[in-house]
Amino acid sequence: KGTNKRKSTLEISQVIEGIGGEINASTSKETTYLYAKVPQEQFKTAFDVLADIILNSLMREEDLYKEKNVIIEEIKKYQDIPEELVEILLDRIMWKNHPLGRSILGDEKSVINIQREDLLLYINKFYCPNNLVISVAGNIKITKVILQVEKYLKTMEKGEVNNYLPAKDDQKNTQIGIKFKKSNQTHLSFGFPGISRLDPDKYSADLLDIILGSGLSSRLFQKIRVKKNLAYDIHSFIQYFNDISSFNVYAG
Repeated sequence: KGTNKRKSTLEISQVIEGIGGEINASTSKETTYLYAKVPQEQFKTAFDVLADIILNSLMREEDLYKEKNVIIEEIKKYQDIPEELVEILLDRIMWKNHPLGRSILGDEKSVINIQREDLLLYINKFYCPNNLVISVAGNIKITKVILQVEKYLKTMEKGEVNNYLPAKDDQKNTQIGIKFKKSNQTHLSFGFPGISRLDPDKYSADLLDIILGSGLSSRLFQKIRVKKNLAYDIHSFIQYFNDISSFNVYAG
């Protein structure tokens, strides 16, 4: 929401968008991403902005209060989108008592209870150079990238990188979750524990996903929608994690 150098999100976004670029961030269950896309000659500007956000974010109390309300509204939004809600419920069933089973957004109670000190502790714990990947793609020389890394990030202190909590596939029987919600459709999602994103068979799993349920020519789409007219949307996808994955099939 602002840094020592750029006091608001408007100032931050104007720097990047003013040179014809875009900037955003996203979160997955195992990583957070901060990225910018700019013309090649503006690489240094983009790196300066991203490094500034990582190193000098203000984390003001008033900004935290406002963002909590935004996140709570986002939680409500996904509760009102059945195709999103069914995947949240599936993860909860597949990964019981494990962080992978939790929604990235959390719930209203957990969001309300977050304090500024919690964020600062989290940043100090995980946002360290030995837990950071810098990826640059485009018409840029590696020497220029290294110069920027050394210029902006050499003051970052190494942290103690914590190992993630291993996920276990110890399910013995079929698990079923049902949530009744007023809707004009029934939404179904099937999940099967699979291999790690680091497994060499990952590419075979990706091929299976393409054949089974990715695209209009996939077997599921042709069988369920085209031939039997049983669903409007039918597809498969894989969620990869460090030590496990889930092969999911959705229909609605």
